[in-house]
Amino acid sequence: GDKNLFDPKDATFKQLLRILTLCNNAEFEDKPENQDKHVLDKTCTGDASETALIKFGQPFNDILETRKKNKKLGEIPFNSRNKYQLSIHTIEGDDKQKLLVMKGAPERIFKLCEHIMIDGEIEKSTPEWEEQFNRSCEFLAELGERVLGYAQLPLNVADYPEDFDFECEKMGLTKKIEANLTFVGLTAMIDPPRIGVPEAIASCKSAGIRVIMVTGDHPETAKAIARQVGIIEGD
Repeated sequence: GDKNLFDPKDATFKQLLRILTLCNNAEFEDKPENQDKHVLDKTCTGDASETALIKFGQPFNDILETRKKNKKLGEIPFNSRNKYQLSIHTIEGDDKQKLLVMKGAPERIFKLCEHIMIDGEIEKSTPEWEEQFNRSCEFLAELGERVLGYAQLPLNVADYPEDFDFECEKMGLTKKIEANLTFVGLTAMIDPPRIGVPEAIASCKSAGIRVIMVTGDHPETAKAIARQVGIIEGD
């Protein structure tokens, strides 16, 4: 069961939870009928991946409360060229630091990190950790799961002019992000093919139509999905 996948009390998991809550624009809809529903049945605004993340995170920490306590100061939205999303926040109970958080394609995120968080402690990233990261990504992608990577960087307020507003463009983050972040972890989610897709593909094939799949997913994820729907057969 889920208990074997992560420890909610683990210090690194708590940091990951904060990033997936803050670097995320999905929200639970503020409707009376939403209040009493189970978290998985609540309706949300936002894309499917971000909605899945807040539904996962809500039982551990109230999403709305966490965002109120860690106000967003600036943001670079996700786009298909960068393959990442970045935002900067205040940190609850800490006026000496702000927090830069990122999520996105794991390989893009990991390349921007020179450290890695292990058991809540920050360690220098090594070729051994990179190898383990690559193996984990590949394992999850081969299951056909959509994998996202997460990283963060505390920013010392003293390093910036007084009353600096930490807007991403002013910080030059829209042009270049220094590779000095700390890698915090991965999430993987199932993005199942829509009902009827395998049948539609089988019909196309039997009519002699060649089916081509266009995707932004990791190649291993794409391969696993293509097998599930019958685009690829055998090896």
